[in-house]
Amino acid sequence: MTQMLLFVYFLFSAFVAEQKPDYEQLAVEHFFLNALPENYPDLKSVEFNPRTDTSLYIGIVMTCKHWEEETKKKIYDQLPEKSRSLRISESGIKIKKVRNWSNRLNIAVSPSRQVGNKHYVSISAYKKLRFVDHYIFEFNQEGRIIDICKTSEVI
Repeated sequence: MTQMLLFVYFLFSAFVAEQKPDYEQLAVEHFFLNALPENYPDLKSVEFNPRTDTSLYIGIVMTCKHWEEETKKKIYDQLPEKSRSLRISESGIKIKKVRNWSNRLNIAVSPSRQVGNKHYVSISAYKKLRFVDHYIFEFNQEGRIIDICKTSEVI
């Protein structure tokens, strides 16, 4: 019986040790709890697609001035992981379905891209015919945010 419990413990430990953090979910939680209220304080609702968008443009990473050119090129060249579902924690802001004709702020999240032992997730906040704010999150292997590059475009 003891050997069986020991075997189950090692099996469980190996499974838990191999799970990597959900970088996209961590970026979304940080964005909704910190960046959204700080940068868009008057918002009452946003549009959000609860799946990562594999077509989201990551080339904006080239404008992150404090990152090395080689790193930016690798991020740009790296294929994103598969699309996955996301959930929103309580943020006090109403979450609406994405609609083409709306004037609400639209939030889109890219799948994670791994470069070496770091992971990168891009979140775009888009206001139709006004602006796009890009937030590129840099994570370490454990899921801690190392850096956030924010850049904007006027449309």
